[in-house]
Amino acid sequence: MVSVIPWLAFLCPSSSGHSLLGKRAARRACALMTESSQPSPGEAAPPRGETGTCVVVAGTREESKNGKLKKALSDIIAPEDFEFVEVPCIAAQAGPDRERLVDTLAEEGRRVGAGEKPRFGYAAVTSPEGANVFLECLRSASLTKCPIPVTAVGKSTAEILAKAGVEPVFVPSKATAETLAAELPSVSSSSSTSSSSSSSSSSLSSSSCPGRVLYPTSNLSLGTLERLLKERGFEVTRLETYATVTAQWDEEKTQSAARTQIATFGSPSSVRNWVEKLSLREGGRELLSSQAAACIGETSGRAAEKMEVFREVVWPEKPGMDAWARLTADLVVAHRRRNGSESSPHDASRALLNASPQAADHSGNAASDEELIVGEK
Repeated sequence: MVSVIPWLAFLCPSSSGHSLLGKRAARRACALMTESSQPSPGEAAPPRGETGTCVVVAGTREESKNGKLKKALSDIIAPEDFEFVEVPCIAAQAGPDRERLVDTLAEEGRRVGAGEKPRFGYAAVTSPEGANVFLECLRSASLTKCPIPVTAVGKSTAEILAKAGVEPVFVPSKATAETLAAELPSVSSSSSTSSSSSSSSSSLSSSSCPGRVLYPTSNLSLGTLERLLKERGFEVTRLETYATVTAQWDEEKTQSAARTQIATFGSPSSVRNWVEKLSLREGGRELLSSQAAACIGETSGRAAEKMEVFREVVWPEKPGMDAWARLTADLVVAHRRRNGSESSPHDASRALLNASPQAADHSGNAASDEELIVGEK
């Protein structure tokens, strides 16, 4: 097996995000290095984890919603160097105001269909789960188009809506309640300041009901968005359309959590549920003190810090899937180094081939909103 050679440093991206050699030369060198690291004929391939510790990373979002993070992580570091386990800490169920949202959307649809103005200038959708629930309610109201202009808290939420034909008229520069509340255009000016519009945006004009916001959200969302919008003069109608509850763990999930070295969190409630469940286990506090917490954004990160149990807590400046994955990858690499293992040639070539100015910027893009980012209790 061939080790990483010293001149590899000349290929690595500089602080400006560019390699010292040309991109083509760097790619070719990485390819040659990877080829040379392959077992020769008759040489057995190394078993999983021989190059160092296989780090256990836990995804704690709802069941089947951790795949994006796993894939993003696999695009940064070699899959054989980490084991991704799914240990959901939260689950979603229907909230008390779900039917009210259906009725409200149906009524708005009738008004717009009759040529009247909608009562609301915006519907504020503030998480991916909220987007899915909003779309379900739209279908339950027998509507093919949304009668109310929609604003999304971030890119991931916006993508879910857009794929269903509901194009948000506004997405803030940062996926936080504070930024959304500060940047949301007044109804009279939104048509001229938004970069995109939905099929119903023609109803968004200076004569629409000014400053009324329909806010479908979780039972755990705090009042940050409501308070800040009201301070700006908006009238906000909050509907708790889904409830975030604690997910149940079987023995397999509990064992996976106990083996975890890096726990990834997308919401404060995930942090709390993780800590509460492991604390009930014998030696649970010691387990927690050996774990690092990789959080999707500041809301979850502050919650993890407040627990004062984790060995380390990190989060990107901007909530985002790519930035979240890169910080998690950093923790994996750091853990392997602490345990006496170095990045394999495969790791180095993968990092080079995926290197970009964005990859060097740990603030990341808001590619995925923080779950319940607007302030979960």
